[in-house]
Amino acid sequence: MIDIHSHLLYGVDDGAKTPEDSLKMLEQAAEQEITDIVLTPHYRTGLFPYPLEVIKERFLELVPLAKNLGITLHPGCEYFADSRIIEHITTGRCLTLNEGEYILLEFDYKTDYNSIRSFAESCIFCGFYPVIAHAERYEVFIKEFGLLSDFRKMGCLVQLNADSILGVSGGPAKRLCRRILKKELADIIASDCHDTGERGNRLRDGYLYVEKRFGSDTAKRLFVKNPAKILASGEFFVGKSTQ
Repeated sequence: MIDIHSHLLYGVDDGAKTPEDSLKMLEQAAEQEITDIVLTPHYRTGLFPYPLEVIKERFLELVPLAKNLGITLHPGCEYFADSRIIEHITTGRCLTLNEGEYILLEFDYKTDYNSIRSFAESCIFCGFYPVIAHAERYEVFIKEFGLLSDFRKMGCLVQLNADSILGVSGGPAKRLCRRILKKELADIIASDCHDTGERGNRLRDGYLYVEKRFGSDTAKRLFVKNPAKILASGEFFVGKSTQ
C-alpha cells in the first residue's frame, strides 16, 4: 500500500517530535504493510511555517532508515489553502506530492463550496491538481457529500482518512465515509498519521475494512492504484531537489 498523507517527519509540525518518533512511526507503517509514504508536513500561515531546507535535510536523514524497513519515502506538503497558494506552488516554496502535479490541499472546517472551488480552479489552471485532504471533515460535504462529484469532474481527487472510515474519529465521520464510498466518490484513503497512538497509522486495517464491505477491486484502487498514479506524476517533473 501507498500512504500519500502522513506527518511522520519530525520537528516541523504537530506530528512526530523527535527522530525516535519518526522511526517508531516508520516501524508501525512497516507493520501495516506499507511500501511507500509521502511525507506531508503542514504549511499553514501563522501556525506551521514549512521550513523547506530543514524539511529537505530531515527527509534525507530518514530515507535510509525507511529503506531498511522496506519503505520508500517521497516528499510533499499538506497545504492549508490561502491567497498565496499559486505563488508558493509554482516557485517551489511548498512541495507538491512527490514533486509532481498533485498537491494535498486542506481547508478550514467551515470553508464554503465556492471558496473551495475557486482554490481548486486556480491550481488546475496552473497545471496542478488538488487532492482534497480528509474530505469527510468539511462542513460543506458533511451537509451534502454529493458535491464531491463536482470536484472530481474538475480533476480533483478526494482523500479520506483511514481513521474516519474505521470509526476511530467518531460514528458520524464513519457513517459519512461509508456513504461516500458507497457512491464511489472517494479516490484515495490515507493514514494522516501524527503519532503511533491515538493518531497512528491504521492503513492496513482500513484496507481490510474496505475490502470486506466494498470488494478487493475498490480496496486496491483506493490504497494502491490511485496513490501510485500520484507518485508516478512526479517522475515527469524535472529538477527534483530532495531525491
